[in-house]
Amino acid sequence: RGGMILLVDDIITTGATLLACADILRQVGVQDVRAITWAVGYNVKLMEKVAGSWFYYEKAKEKSINKKY
Repeated sequence: RGGMILLVDDIITTGATLLACADILRQVGVQDVRAITWAVGYNVKLMEKVAGSWFYYEKAKEKSINKKY
């Protein structure tokens, strides 16, 4: 109960997997669920609901658009 969990995923597209995991973790008492991902698909708005300030999607999006890896 309580504490913080960081979910790690390789790619986020719809956010369904991370949202489902976050919901289950909250149901068992985890207070703070955050997420980080390596790659971003098209629907980053759903990711904001899970990841909050830990997910720097603007930088990832910029690098992806400019192909600066």
